[in-house]
Amino acid sequence: MSPAPAPTEDPVRYRREVQRARSLLFVATTRTRDSLDIFWHGQPSPFLKPLIATKR
Repeated sequence: MSPAPAPTEDPVRYRREVQRARSLLFVATTRTRDSLDIFWHGQPSPFLKPLIATKR
């Protein structure tokens, strides 16, 4: 999977890639049964920032 382009390079593709990432995270989190652990390397996904802020 290639990285998403910068918003100014191809705005349509960028929006599509952002929506795809959001959808994958949604599916992963809604399929969990008992608990959910999320790990990342480097910068966390911007979709996780509200969650991270409430846990600190």
